[in-house]
Amino acid sequence: MYRQALTFLLLLLNFSIALPKDKRYSFEFDGVLRTYRLHLPPQYDGETLLPLVINMHSFGTSAGIHIYMSQMDSKADEEGFIVVYPNGTGPLRSWNADISVGSVHHSRVDDVGFIDALIDTLIANYAIDTLRIYAAGFSNGGMMAYRLACELSDRIAAIASVAGGLMFDDCLCERAVPLIHFHARNDPVVPYYKKPLRGVIFPSIDSVMQNWAQRNGCNMGPDSFYTEKGALMQRWRQKEGDMEVILWTTEEGQHTWPSGKGVPFPTVSTPSKAISANDLIWEFFSNHPLTRGIERPQHSDRDHGK
Repeated sequence: MYRQALTFLLLLLNFSIALPKDKRYSFEFDGVLRTYRLHLPPQYDGETLLPLVINMHSFGTSAGIHIYMSQMDSKADEEGFIVVYPNGTGPLRSWNADISVGSVHHSRVDDVGFIDALIDTLIANYAIDTLRIYAAGFSNGGMMAYRLACELSDRIAAIASVAGGLMFDDCLCERAVPLIHFHARNDPVVPYYKKPLRGVIFPSIDSVMQNWAQRNGCNMGPDSFYTEKGALMQRWRQKEGDMEVILWTTEEGQHTWPSGKGVPFPTVSTPSKAISANDLIWEFFSNHPLTRGIERPQHSDRDHGK
């Protein structure tokens, strides 16, 4: 896995793409300087409360690469929400989503605490609607979105995972968290079907979804249909209430963000065009705000980073 990630990084260094110029910020958390990029849509006026999407990169990449791969900034500009792209830690940036990546350093990092502090920092400095704070991520970042749902369910309204999964058993949500998940059946990095890979046992995506639907009290479904382009949507829901869990499956796409951008590495070079993850994520998030508020510190327009 380390050799594959190193090869990926070397390819990225030689890949001449113009990365976005969103402003970079940092603050110290738990003795470590943590960094992130922030994108404000043109609708931001400093007064109107806007939704916030926390969008996390995959293992071995970075916020900048994930901005390019996910292409979420354009959706944020279209719909009027703020996106923050935090960076993981370690020589090969990663998230502590309770999955072994062969790093003792990784297992000690309090990424949940960092994201919690990041939310506080952004609320203190920007006009953010605390009923509409969402978490999304790709691969290891998608796994981290699951962990945030488990441990910050009082703050995270809903989550989206692209090519990730729930990688631990001790998930004790204070509230049910709506979920939308995307996965390609031919993903060779985070397999759709249960199998051991690089020393890690990946649960099947079907079992992850059924587990989450059960946690959320979804007693109906899955309802399902195929799109004209062959993508499969499965939806679990509550008989009464608006709680739902959605799985979008594509046959092709390998380990990519649907309708995003690929990079020159075999498993992440050709995203599926059967669906748009960004369109479906935002539609889902829009339908699932928190039903109770969180006290919001007074925001200001001061420069809060470096």
